[in-house]
Amino acid sequence: MPLEPRKIFMSGGSSYIVTLPKNWVEKNGLKAGDSILMNIGKESITLLAEKTERRLKEAKIKIDGAAETLLRRIISYYLAGYESIFVEINGEQRKACMMATEMLVGAEILEDYGNKIRIEVFLNESRFKTKDLLEKMANICISMLEDFSRVVADFNADLCSSILSRENEVDKLYFLILRQLKTAVRYPDVASNLELTNREILGLRIVIKTLERVADHVTLMTESIRELGKSVPRIHDNASDTLALFKAAINSYQKGAADIADEIFVMSNDIKDKIREVEIDGEVYEALKLKTILDGLIRIAGYSEDIAEITINLSVQ
Repeated sequence: MPLEPRKIFMSGGSSYIVTLPKNWVEKNGLKAGDSILMNIGKESITLLAEKTERRLKEAKIKIDGAAETLLRRIISYYLAGYESIFVEINGEQRKACMMATEMLVGAEILEDYGNKIRIEVFLNESRFKTKDLLEKMANICISMLEDFSRVVADFNADLCSSILSRENEVDKLYFLILRQLKTAVRYPDVASNLELTNREILGLRIVIKTLERVADHVTLMTESIRELGKSVPRIHDNASDTLALFKAAINSYQKGAADIADEIFVMSNDIKDKIREVEIDGEVYEALKLKTILDGLIRIAGYSEDIAEITINLSVQ
């Protein structure tokens, strides 16, 4: 939308007034005497037509392709805030609809006619505070890393399975938060209900993607050690150090503590240097699995730096 300049006028010597574009007033069904909502920021004001009701967003999907292609399309509509998604399916595409309801919070198959499926999204956005969801997401990632550290020291196949199952929970929260953020950008009243500012939304978008990637790497590391079928106690200190670094990064972000964030970079460089010093020996298969684990720890250390960087950026007003 192009920016439209409007002059400020003085009214009665004590108030300032500005006119509204006629097209905007008429399009939103407003008239003289009606009220509008104002989202007042430090350097900007966003106007919201109070009488405007948010319409139910419906989508119809019909694509040729594999189930995975359809799944990505359903997720994209979910993230865009759609409540009803009608899908025409064929063959293996039914699997995509089933997977979508497992991955997306609030998504349910309401109607199934064989070749057509209706997915409804039952979500009350005001019920879930984004910062609370972020905390849950971070705590799951921390628990995955904590249990991975235990498995490195004392192999346990059941604990490996538990770690792997938690990745799905992280993904669910990731998609839910991303849907909230996209909706908050479009509707100032939603952002207000979620207690989010534009600056926070930008930072949150990066942080949740970072957490999702951390969960992915813990999953890869866990799969590697499960395939090895034994503990690797000589890298336990590396795993523990990476866990402590990640916890510190999350703590710095939650508290908005730039001083803690500054320390993350020093700690991270030291931890990554120690990981690189680990000798990768043994048979080729075992060496490849160990390399995957060590590479994952280095990547998680890097993601901890990313979170610290966001913390520092947000601390500057």
